[in-house]
Amino acid sequence: MKTVTGMMLALGLAAGTAFGAAPNKTVMIKPSGPSENASKVKTPDEPSPVTVAPEAPAAAAEAALEPGAVPAGYEALAKRLGLSKFLLYRVQGKRIGVTGENGYLLLTDDYAKVDGQKGPPSLAVLLDAEGAVKRVVLLRTPDDAACVRLVVPQLGVLEKQTVLTGEEARPVLAIPGAVETSAGMQKTVNGTLELFKPLFRRLEQKDGGLNLDGNPLLPEGAPAPAATPAGDAPAPAAPASAETPAAA
Repeated sequence: MKTVTGMMLALGLAAGTAFGAAPNKTVMIKPSGPSENASKVKTPDEPSPVTVAPEAPAAAAEAALEPGAVPAGYEALAKRLGLSKFLLYRVQGKRIGVTGENGYLLLTDDYAKVDGQKGPPSLAVLLDAEGAVKRVVLLRTPDDAACVRLVVPQLGVLEKQTVLTGEEARPVLAIPGAVETSAGMQKTVNGTLELFKPLFRRLEQKDGGLNLDGNPLLPEGAPAPAATPAGDAPAPAAPASAETPAAA
């Protein structure tokens, strides 16, 4: 009996040793969890969302869009667009720029504001004397830069029209990946032209100035002519001439 018991004990010890357990010792398995040094290990911070803002517009364009902008802001914008001459008029509360090429310069902020992705864009629209769109320039927009970069190269689509183009025939700008941004710019430009259309039919550029219904208008910032009572106007002085003898 002792011999059998001894053999069983020997086999048990051998089996325990084969499975890596020490004889007569209980093996405890701890639940998995953070190690004691976990608080000492510094993990990389989560990357914060990156917001890409559109490029800031030129100071001249920014100034031109402020409420009650002075003519100097428009003049700076005209130089940026390469215009040789520029006068600014205000007609029925709308500002109209007149270029040296007998064209017109409109800022959409004075006419139409249609939201894009995050808000309305501001654009400059350059017209020739016949009202055809020569150039559309984006001045600023609150939309994401990634969307703006997709749309700006396609703004030429909006140049294929005139002031007098029918509303339903105006071009459509729909850019995949920037649908809201492109729609906002399209509707802002087209809306500006529609609102300017009634005025355009009544305007005429003549002798370097602008007439409305045949009546000359004063450029913004120009002093109004002083009213002179009838009969009180002094006779104009004779201009000095090299052939006029001096008084003795």
